[in-house]
Amino acid sequence: MKTLFEIKQSLLEKNYTKKDLKVKIALAKLAIVLTSEMTIALISTIPFIIGFLCFEFDVNIAIIYLVAHFLFYTLYLKKMYKKEFVPINLEAKLELQALREIKATK
Repeated sequence: MKTLFEIKQSLLEKNYTKKDLKVKIALAKLAIVLTSEMTIALISTIPFIIGFLCFEFDVNIAIIYLVAHFLFYTLYLKKMYKKEFVPINLEAKLELQALREIKATK
């Protein structure tokens, strides 16, 4: 993972305009939101909601889908999130901080 200094140096070499910095800041914020644990958890519910909508509304099926999603989330998704998305999220936060510092100096 890159450090704040390395990210800032690579951004300074490209000599972005203020407009480019605003766009990159917006994209960095979007990357942070998309790689947050809550977003991943919400996205993972989509297949369960689709499965729920394919059957008639029944409380038993709803409970089964709720338990299945809870097990999927705790047994697989949390581990995968920590392995895959935490580094991306941290790097996006560092890039956002570097972009804000560069924008403040311009």
